[in-house]
Formats: sequence, C-alpha cells, structure tokens
Amino acid sequence: MILIILILVKENVNRKKTFKIVIVILILISCVLIGINQYQKRSSKFLFTKSTNLVENISGLQLYDNIESKEFIKKYGVNIKSPDYVGYDYYNLSDGLLIATNKQKQIISIMINDKSKSTLKTGKGIKLESSVDNIIKLYGKDYYKRLDDIGLPVIGYVDKKRGINLEFFYYQNKVKEVRYTINSMQ
Repeated sequence: MILIILILVKENVNRKKTFKIVIVILILISCVLIGINQYQKRSSKFLFTKSTNLVENISGLQLYDNIESKEFIKKYGVNIKSPDYVGYDYYNLSDGLLIATNKQKQIISIMINDKSKSTLKTGKGIKLESSVDNIIKLYGKDYYKRLDDIGLPVIGYVDKKRGINLEFFYYQNKVKEVRYTINSMQ
C-alpha cells in the first residue's frame, strides 16, 4: 500500500486523485479480508473440531434415505413438497420434520424445530428443550460452538469420515432446533 502511494506521489499524480485511489484500494482490501474472515468462521469449525462417529437418525430418518422408497411413502405419503429453493427441494413432513433433498431425492438435511412434534428426537434421545449439558453427556466433548445468523448459540458435532454434522441451536441452555446435515450444505 505504501509502495503504491510512493509511486503515485513520485509520478506527480495530484493529491485528490491519489486520495481516491488509496480509498478504493483500502475498500477492496477490506472486502477481501471480511470475505476471508466469514469463510473461515464456519469452515474452520469443521476443520479444527475432532471427528465424532455420528451414526444418527431423527425420527427413524437417516441422511441419504430416498424419499421415493416404499418405507418413506408408507409413512409420509407422496404429496409433501414445499416451495423450491436453489439447489435443494424442501419438504414439510406430517410430524413437523423439515427435510431437504438433492436432485436424486436423497435426504441431505433433517431438521427438528418449533413446528415439529415434541416427541421427535435424535438417535441418542435429544429433543427440543433438552439441556446443552445432556447433549455433551450423550455426544461427547469434541464439539464446536458458533452463533447462527441471528445470534443464537449453536453446539455442533462433525463426522469427517461420513461428511456429516449435527447441530443443536439453543437458548438459555435449552435446545430450540436440531439440524442433521451433510457438510456440503453449509
């Protein structure tokens, strides 16, 4: 940066023009640094967290289950599609689960939220209103913490071998949402 200013001064570029060029360069550098910082926040959580073996299901559903299978159709039917999002199809299931599928109709995300039945739980028994202490007791200490887009704290587990993660969104030490997702959805 200093080198650019020295060159501009040496070339007798007027001060107004030099100032404008310096401001534009500073803005570009700031944008790049902010972008790198935002990327690293989420991806570094996965990178630096020890892997946890997540052989998991939510309400009997597992990632990569096909929604066109006989078992799925028997339990949930076929007319469940909700509005499309870019790249994924989302479905609201009868028990309140929200799932996302890829183009091959495989489940790539399963979510329990406040619209879900209160009886829904993870394979290890975590459901809405479970405590964070209970999560750590059942899933272990190899987790990451982050804040979601609106500032809600999240505790998450990564299974690097399977390329999946399990996140628990909580408020006042109580689970408010659960997301079981393939890592590439992040």
